[in-house]
Amino acid sequence: PVGKNPDYVAVNPTTQSVYVSNGSDGTVSVLSGGNVQVIATVPVAPGPFSMAVDSGTDKIWIVSPKSNAVTVLDGRTNRVQTTIPVGRDPTNIALDPSNHTVYTSNRGDDNVSVIDGVKYSVVATIPVDVGPWVLLSDPSHHAIYVSNSFSKTVSVIDEDQSE
Repeated sequence: PVGKNPDYVAVNPTTQSVYVSNGSDGTVSVLSGGNVQVIATVPVAPGPFSMAVDSGTDKIWIVSPKSNAVTVLDGRTNRVQTTIPVGRDPTNIALDPSNHTVYTSNRGDDNVSVIDGVKYSVVATIPVDVGPWVLLSDPSHHAIYVSNSFSKTVSVIDEDQSE
């Protein structure tokens, strides 16, 4: 079994590891993809929710709405590398693996944080419409699509202009 209130699942196709965010106990369970056994339970920022895997760097990015933060987990060691403060109530996360840039939708501030995935720092904050929720990265068009649930709109962020 994994931790309390498993919310999201992410897979690293390179290592075939599976990650489960456990919202109620502030952990991420790491499972071996082959036999689906828990091989590690890692404490992260309280309230982990959605995750994104950068298989090129073997980093797992975990957004925590309760903590207004993103935790970076090293997929090789299953240890926390750092925790990065972002906007209020970050709900979802996306990354562009071609440039290792990470994006969080900050529902409490109606904006998106742009994180340099190599330097582990917020490099921009982009205003979007009301209630940003899900983000999707389209590396082929260098675009991030953000659904804004309260305003019933979609914002499009041009990655080339976001830093």
